[in-house]
Amino acid sequence: MRPDTNEIRNPKSEGRRPRGWLGQHTNCSARLPGLFRISDFGFRISCCCLALAAATAQSQTHAPAKAPGAPPAASNAAPAEPPVPQSVFVIPRARPEGKDPFFPHSDRVYGSLAAKPSQPAAVAELRLNGFSGPPDHRLAIINYRTFETSEEAEVNTSAGRVRIRCLEIKAESVVVQFVIGGERRELRMRQGA
Repeated sequence: MRPDTNEIRNPKSEGRRPRGWLGQHTNCSARLPGLFRISDFGFRISCCCLALAAATAQSQTHAPAKAPGAPPAASNAAPAEPPVPQSVFVIPRARPEGKDPFFPHSDRVYGSLAAKPSQPAAVAELRLNGFSGPPDHRLAIINYRTFETSEEAEVNTSAGRVRIRCLEIKAESVVVQFVIGGERRELRMRQGA
């Protein structure tokens, strides 16, 4: 016999016990939505545990204040973290003090103290190799490098690279000045060259 659709069906009145979500018979007074159903005794136990946990958390956060003159009491709290040491970087002045880990063969880390001393301007040998260009815009070739008036550049010499400035280009000679030292020289073409 089918019950009427307007009527609410009660399993207890029909002589059956209500069934749980897995088909077992249960007498639940508190039910959660979904698959889980809690018995009356289990519900009371869970509420007690929750209340006990809340009271414990509140007592730990609100510790009683100490008197200002009282000695410090021993506690189970973790010790304060020690301060983190700061790294100290020292730039070495010479090779025995240290070296650059990325460029171990480089001397640039030692700065001007380890720089190679520059050769005096008197040792550098400059040679006028020739002239080029039209008469109104003369060019001079010094140590196989072409210069115009007031141009500055480096040239290769037997003493190494030297930076010079071409000051004046004359008909048969050139006046140059060393950038380091400021020495002036007049270069002439060599006879028989």
